[in-house]
Amino acid sequence: MKVHECIEISRPILEAMRRAGVNLDDVKYLEMYKRFLTMKGEGLKVSYIAEKLSDEYQIRPRKFYYILKKFDSVV
Repeated sequence: MKVHECIEISRPILEAMRRAGVNLDDVKYLEMYKRFLTMKGEGLKVSYIAEKLSDEYQIRPRKFYYILKKFDSVV
């Protein structure tokens, strides 16, 4: 499959994601977000999770919170 074919098939989804401010690079934070949900479900505090995962993924805590907000938004 060629790139343009993939884009054409996925066009409605890609357009919705673009309107929501999703960047293709955000896919690298998907596992981090899943871990956040698991840790939060275990009862850990969000500030502790933010510090731990920020260190692990080598991002600033502010970016961590930005990613959470983006991933929690409705498309």
